[in-house]
Amino acid sequence: MSRLFVVIPAAGHSRRMGEPKLLIDLGGKPVIVRLLDALLSSSDVHRIVVVVRRSDEGLLEILEEYSDDRVTVLTPEFDPPEMRDSVELALAALDLREDPRPDDSWALIPADHPLIAAETFQALCRSWKESSAEILKPSIHQQGGHPTFFRWSLADEVSNLPADQGLNAVVRADPERVEERISDAEELLFDLDTPEDLDRARQWWSRRGSPD
Repeated sequence: MSRLFVVIPAAGHSRRMGEPKLLIDLGGKPVIVRLLDALLSSSDVHRIVVVVRRSDEGLLEILEEYSDDRVTVLTPEFDPPEMRDSVELALAALDLREDPRPDDSWALIPADHPLIAAETFQALCRSWKESSAEILKPSIHQQGGHPTFFRWSLADEVSNLPADQGLNAVVRADPERVEERISDAEELLFDLDTPEDLDRARQWWSRRGSPD
């Protein structure tokens, strides 16, 4: 049975927000907990790797208290300068610890995407299991969102990218291997970067009326 791993780059500095954005309260829970709760609602997820700076003590404390043993926190010796670096480190750790098979897969979602609903993620997982594509990405109003799903066989392409290219180069390399999953879940486009984004997130959460 194939396994799904999830990679969460969480080594940023929140400079545009002006405070550690993954610790901000959103509907009674920190942003990072909101995201983990949604992802772990799916039984398809075998393991999540969160890449965190060693100096980010507040985030590490929250993650240490998180109770699901499917979550692994990776703290590199040196701070990853870019998201691509975090993803490379996470994939290397998974390769070492999980011995992935070619039919396993991995999904990428940045840590600052707290609005994804559990049911939305579960629907994407179902679409991925039904797909024969090498890559699946959600599309909302002709814009690409997160998470993006990849067959494990593509993991080596990340480490082999030229130094000046980001992760999108893997998706753009061959359109024939990419399936777009059209969705109306606009939260898949949302990322939390600025105080204005935070206001929008809180308004969205209030309208949603989540019971937890």
